[in-house]
Amino acid sequence: SADDALTAVLACAVDDDLSAHSPGITVRFITDDDHDRALDTGAADLDLGIAPDRVHIRTEVLFDDHYVVVGPVTHRIHTTRSLEVALRRSTHVIVARNQLLRPILSAHFPPTARSIDVPSYLAAAHLVAASADAVAVLPSALVERIGRPLSLRARPLPFDLPGLTVSQSWHLRQDRDPAHRWLRSRLRLLTSAPVTTRA
Repeated sequence: SADDALTAVLACAVDDDLSAHSPGITVRFITDDDHDRALDTGAADLDLGIAPDRVHIRTEVLFDDHYVVVGPVTHRIHTTRSLEVALRRSTHVIVARNQLLRPILSAHFPPTARSIDVPSYLAAAHLVAASADAVAVLPSALVERIGRPLSLRARPLPFDLPGLTVSQSWHLRQDRDPAHRWLRSRLRLLTSAPVTTRA
């Protein structure tokens, strides 16, 4: 289980890795906003993303990420001296489900700024790519993966946002399962993260 951004970042690498090391395995990514339930019911073997905080869910940090602002390569944010002024004059594409970011972004962007709400990070990236004036705040790892094909460029934000800690999480009942442990080890190697498991 993973959101669209992490699926775009990791799905091909996971599929290639598992095909090389265990050709009989089929990988299926699902998007489930109710991450805890997907693990509880067995609909997902692993949840990739922000770790749920529940006693029967084990979590291992995979990597840290951060947000950047992106626009088409011709957008004024890439040439301006004042990024804040350029952002105020831009159309802002906002990922509607990311409620944690909305109040922070609202504090920095004037209420008169034009905005468009979209349901996913990929939708935001494609909308920005199709516009001459739009910008979006997206995870850096996603921009590294799809920015060049969509002719998008990133800039650091002129204000601080909380970082992103991407984890793999699983139900306690699968903690000692050999196949599940092997799968987790492959994800760990793919993301080159140190082992920092928490109960």
